[in-house]
This record gives sequence, structure tokens and C-alpha cells, in this order.
Amino acid sequence: MKLRDLFILILFTLTTTSIYADALSDAFKNYSIGEYRTALKILETKRIAKKDRAAKEYLKGIINNKLQQFDKAIPHFQRAIKYKSKAKDLFYEFGQALYAANSLDDARIAFRKSYRRGFKKASSLYYMAHISQLLEEHKQAKDIFSRIIKEEKEDFNLLQISRFQLAESLLAMATSKKETERLVADYVIPQMNKAIEVDKKSRTAKDIKSRIKELQKQYGLDPNIMKNGKNLPEQRWSVGFTQEIEFDNNITQSTDLPTSQASQKDSYIYNTTVNGSYLFNPNNKFTVKPNFRIANKKHSDRNSSTVFKNDSLTIDYGVGNTFEHTLFNRQANAILDLDFSYISRDRNSIKEKEYYARSWTLTLGENLKFTDLGNTTFKIQYKDYKGYIDSLNNKTGSFSISHSFITNGTRLWILFFQSDFIDNYNDRISSTNSYLFRGDYLWINILKDHTLSFGLAITLLDTKRNYATRGMEKTITPSVTWTRNLNKYVSTNLSYEYTKNDSKDEGSYKYTKHVTSFDLSVSF
Repeated sequence: MKLRDLFILILFTLTTTSIYADALSDAFKNYSIGEYRTALKILETKRIAKKDRAAKEYLKGIINNKLQQFDKAIPHFQRAIKYKSKAKDLFYEFGQALYAANSLDDARIAFRKSYRRGFKKASSLYYMAHISQLLEEHKQAKDIFSRIIKEEKEDFNLLQISRFQLAESLLAMATSKKETERLVADYVIPQMNKAIEVDKKSRTAKDIKSRIKELQKQYGLDPNIMKNGKNLPEQRWSVGFTQEIEFDNNITQSTDLPTSQASQKDSYIYNTTVNGSYLFNPNNKFTVKPNFRIANKKHSDRNSSTVFKNDSLTIDYGVGNTFEHTLFNRQANAILDLDFSYISRDRNSIKEKEYYARSWTLTLGENLKFTDLGNTTFKIQYKDYKGYIDSLNNKTGSFSISHSFITNGTRLWILFFQSDFIDNYNDRISSTNSYLFRGDYLWINILKDHTLSFGLAITLLDTKRNYATRGMEKTITPSVTWTRNLNKYVSTNLSYEYTKNDSKDEGSYKYTKHVTSFDLSVSF
């Protein structure tokens, strides 16, 4: 027996002293144990004293509510009110019956009286607000929900639902304004997020999250869907670490310029790389992605200066930006990247890295789909390179185009071309133009979690002022890589690369080399 029912039973026992009191008490006892129809039959067939008629009508109304016979309950509550029933929950129960019978205006009045009597004040307010929503009186609903949020301190379920419904009222008000999208973003969704914070693990919280995604999609506010329909990853940050062990049978001495000379020395090379980035999405049209990369290279041969002088530390940092739009009625994005690089090397062969060069690079590009067969990316770059000595200074203009497409669902093809025009303005004899042609074929999931890839790169180097002695140098580099994903975060690569460089100056610039490497990568 509920406490309220026990209270009513005691009240009846103390106040019904007429010869008909037994009938009323008997009816209530049956009501208390769930025998609603028996209790109702007693009230309808037994005579009840006139002074107890308010209690009788109140009880008949309660029983009909329990039996979900709300139309029948309403007149009994009305008579109980007429006979001046003192039951504290009278107007709350009356409001429930009117609400179920769709008499919304009268139900709201009943709940208002229940609130004034102090019975279930928060719940009474909630019904008043909800009814106002149904009547499309959203300003009134907003005010009442706000009052519940201010007054309710204990019932977190009601508080959460009230915050949620307040957001729905704000949404209804926003749809009648010109700036609906902004109002939804600035007021509706933040209020829903506050509702989630009340109890993140509740079923209501899950429903609210679904509603937020629905609104974000409807009003173009989903932070993971751009204006042109492009999907962004939910996780905006990434951090990676790679440790590579490489064996090179012919270490080349070089700067960042494509003027490599063979050393005829072999060595293991340990490459350690750490990188990270974060993707910002200000307004579903632009993305901003700050990034960094730190790469350390160390050679195992510590005896030959022509080898360990290539030890280096490179720090790259920059920001990548895209403008998402449509072109030819397809997704496209314009690219604007600005990158900086700091390089230190063991330039004096003393087994200590010193400042070698710094550079900055500006990239403009466009990624688009001409057809359903893959994506195409065009880029132009300008690079300003400053070395520790003036003879290393250069400016490079570049153009590149790449196209990728998938066949058979798991076969990825990548075709790439890039031309670099290097102006070594303090040492013109070192200026070059290079043209790179490359193709890659990746067989994804050739075995579960395994990818096999083949690559072929051909580079033509116009040695310009050295053309008489070096000619147009040609480099061919085939490669093969086996990748295995150990889990979501860890992968390994085993690769082999062969390089053959042809030059008229065979003694200095013609060479071949074999590079075998293994790396372990961890990324989050």
C-alpha cells in the first residue's frame, strides 16, 4: 500500500462515523489492494452519508483514473470539487483525467491549482508547460520550464526532461524567425547539451544526443558534415609515433636539393618520427588544421664521416586550411597550406647536429571530382629555402597533380606527377628542374588486416648549367611494401626500394642502391 493511500485510509477512518462509514471504508480497502472494480461497485451500490459525498466522489474519480476511464472520472472530480473535497492531490488527479481526455485548457488550469496547493509542484509545472507546448504557446511553455529548472533541486530526471523540453520550445520559437540556423546553434543545442550534463548515463541523455544530431543535420550544423556533404572524423586530434630501421647499401650525400652523389657506403639508419595535428571546423565551410612533425635520423656507421654527416633533425610545423564547396555539382575543396621547416645536420662531421637550413612553403590547390572515377588534386607551391651558407639558398616553384581511384572495392590506384623548378640564385650552377612521375597500386586487405602495395617512380632531372657534363639524369625507383594492422592503433611496414640513377657523369652521379626498411607505427 502506498503512503498516500494509507493516509487516505486513516483519514476516512477518522472522519467517517456515520452508519454508512463502513461502506466507504470497505470501498477504500478494496481500492488499496488493487480491486478497483469491486471498490467502484461498492461506491455505486452502497449508500454513503451525505457528509461523505466529497470523499465518495473523489474516490470514484481516482478509481476511474486507475481504470483509465478518464471520461468517467472527470464528472466525479468535478463533484468532489463542488462538495469541497480537501484531498491534496485532487486537482493533480483531475488534471491527469482532463489531459488524457484532451481537455488541455481545463487540464492546465487544474495543474495550476495543484501547484498552488503545493502538491507535486514540479510535476504540476511540467504538465502546465507541456500543455502549453501542445497548444503552441511556446513563450509560456519556455517561462514555465525555466521556473522548473530554477526550483527543482532533487528530481534529476524531471530536471533533465525539463531542460530538454525547454530546448524544444526554444526551437519552436526559432523556426518562426529569419535566423533559425543561428538561433538553433546559439540557444537550442546548447540547452540540450546542458540537459545531457544533468545525467549523462540516462536513457533520456541518449535520446537527446540523437535529437541533437537530427537538428544538426537538418540545419547544417553537424560539426562532422561540411556544407558540401564531406564527412569529417569525429576525433579531431591525432598523434603518431613511428620508429623505422632502414638498411641502405649506398648512402648518398645530399642537401635538400636533387643533386645526390653516391658514397658507396652502407649503413643502418634509424628514423624516429613524432607527429600530431588538430582539426578545427569553424563553420562547416572551412577547416583549419595546425600540425607538427619532428623527425630524427641517425646512421649506425659512426666511423665514416661521409655517412654520419647525414644525421639530421627536422622540425616541421604549419597549418593546413580548406574551403569546402561544390564544383560540377560534386564535393570539392580548395587548399591553402603554410608550412615551416627547421633542419639541423652534422654538417661538420663532428657527430653533433647544427643548424643547417630553414624554409617556408606556401601551397595552393584544389581537390575535386571530375567523374565518379576517383579524386583529382592540383597544387602549386612556392618554397623559400635559406641555408647556413648563402650558396644553399634557393627558391622553388612546384606544380603537382594526383589522381586516385578504387577498383574492385579493395584496389587503390594513385597516379602522381610533380615538377620542381629550383632556382639556386647564389650558386646558379646548382639550379635544376625535376619532373617526377609516380604510380602506386595498393591491394587493401589482400589478407585480413594486410595490405600489399607496389610503387614505381621515374624522375627526370634537368641539370641546366651542368647539362654538358651530367645531361638529363634519370632515376627509376620501384618499391614494394607489406603493411599489417596489428590493431586499431598499431601497424607495421616491411618495404624494399631499388634506385637506379643514370647520369653522363658516371663517376659521380651514376649509381644504384637498395633500401630495405621495417617500421612500427602507433597512431591515435
